[in-house]
Amino acid sequence: MLLVKSGRVMWSGSAVGMTNKLFNLSKEDDVRQYVVRKPLNKEGKKPRTKAPKIQRLVTPRVLQHKRRRIALKKQRTKKNKEEAAEYAKLLAKRMKEAKEKRQEQIAKRRRLSSLRASTSKSESSQK
Repeated sequence: MLLVKSGRVMWSGSAVGMTNKLFNLSKEDDVRQYVVRKPLNKEGKKPRTKAPKIQRLVTPRVLQHKRRRIALKKQRTKKNKEEAAEYAKLLAKRMKEAKEKRQEQIAKRRRLSSLRASTSKSESSQK
């Protein structure tokens, strides 16, 4: 933990975990209430205090960003699965069409060769 002495007040530029350990806090406790604050008193102005920024503080906003990040990840995964299934379907359809086309070509070749064979037999028998 980093402690910096600034005037009469001790500043702690610490992380949440360090503050939790220092004050023996649980995860449910609000760390911001236990941070060392420096009073700022100026003449003619309201008295206020200044506190160091707490690093790695889990706020509702941080949790919201995390939820959004996870939701986007799930959405991407779902979309990719759907697109992969659609592509597999298209690929299967094209393979089937190619197979049918090839079968037609083979059948056509067989018909032509059998026609040639039958005509050549008939010609040879006529001679």
